Amino acid sequence: MSINNLFLEYLFNTSLLSKSYKNQIIGDIIKNHLQSKEIMELLDSSKFNDELSVINKSKNIELYNKFTDKFDELTSINNELSNECGDYETGDIDAILSDLISMCKESYINYTNEKGETILFYLIREYYNHYEADGIHVEGRCYSFMDIFDAVILNKNFDIDIRNNKGIDAYTLCKKLGDYSDSEEGDEDEDNDYDRWDIICKMSYRKKLNKKKLSNK
Repeated sequence: MSINNLFLEYLFNTSLLSKSYKNQIIGDIIKNHLQSKEIMELLDSSKFNDELSVINKSKNIELYNKFTDKFDELTSINNELSNECGDYETGDIDAILSDLISMCKESYINYTNEKGETILFYLIREYYNHYEADGIHVEGRCYSFMDIFDAVILNKNFDIDIRNNKGIDAYTLCKKLGDYSDSEEGDEDEDNDYDRWDIICKMSYRKKLNKKKLSNK
């Protein structure tokens, strides 16, 4: 039995730690080693196997909420700056944007909420229902709202085709909220450059990259 096996065996059997703390440790292992086939197979063959789906769901929701809480903080500061109240500067916007962008660049990026929606669903709704609708702009000295979209969509580990519990993917939601028709969005297969300023173009570009990746396999 390997050292890793022994560790998981001890962790499962020990009475020194609570079940919730054990699950938190396993959740962190999943988060940090999701891309490791060896580690994931080790967890699958351990006594934690029956609890992995619950642990993973809990970790997904925890990370999703961490992102949205940070984004709510960004919105609050941005509103205060727009209303010229509060002791904030554009540097405070940059600091939060930097944190959000860092989250979006992690390998463990496909975390979801209870509805099965990734943070991209959340960002799209915030953009079309609030920011774009009200003409609000989030701009720091170095970063902007759009840099968050770039970090998510261009993260090679992010699965843009994940569907929520209703079977809707983020691209479909984007087209619906942005009121795009097929004729307006253009041909996804055209070799257009990446447009930094249009959400639907960003998503079309990523879907095009996915198609090229699949065709090259």
